[in-house]
Amino acid sequence: MTRAVVLAECLFRVNHLSGLTGNRNDISIYGQESSFTTWRLAAMNLAIRGVTANLGETNADTFARDQFTDLKFDFILANPHSM
Repeated sequence: MTRAVVLAECLFRVNHLSGLTGNRNDISIYGQESSFTTWRLAAMNLAIRGVTANLGETNADTFARDQFTDLKFDFILANPHSM
């Protein structure tokens, strides 16, 4: 899955879930990305679509520096690392 597909899937889920709840603000989006460039692009893509998200303080690897250790999530969408 490419990063663009992951973002598209995230936006699809936000739209689907907000349709169920009736309010997009009922959904919290968290994300973490190790690549600085991709982290900034994700923030930009979400912002221009009006989606509020917490992408962490900076780019970081989820295994080496998980930025959301105190949170539990209802849904997780992951993009496996490709070499």
